[in-house]
Amino acid sequence: MANLTKSGDDWAFTVTTTQAMSQYPNSYKGTEINVYDLAASTHMSPDRHRFTEFREIPPRSITAADKVIFNATGTGTMRIATPNGDKMSYITLTNVLYCKDLVFTLVLLC
Repeated sequence: MANLTKSGDDWAFTVTTTQAMSQYPNSYKGTEINVYDLAASTHMSPDRHRFTEFREIPPRSITAADKVIFNATGTGTMRIATPNGDKMSYITLTNVLYCKDLVFTLVLLC
């Protein structure tokens, strides 16, 4: 289950099961969520409109931690905002896989 809450301009997001990775609840559609993960294999996002460069690829099967299989159908570059104290910093992510069935943008931390 994924939980999202808002207080003023601040948002909080928690994942309480691995199934949230590959199940897209209707209540989160249109919400841009970034999740930072040390164990991720690559950057992935369901938000096609956030890509600044994009190219379609043949469908590539990916197995989530909960063993659900979904497809990447594109790859490209994204520029995302991330909190940095009282302001936002911008990060450019390259080789991001487009996976329309994900709940959130997964950012690989190196």
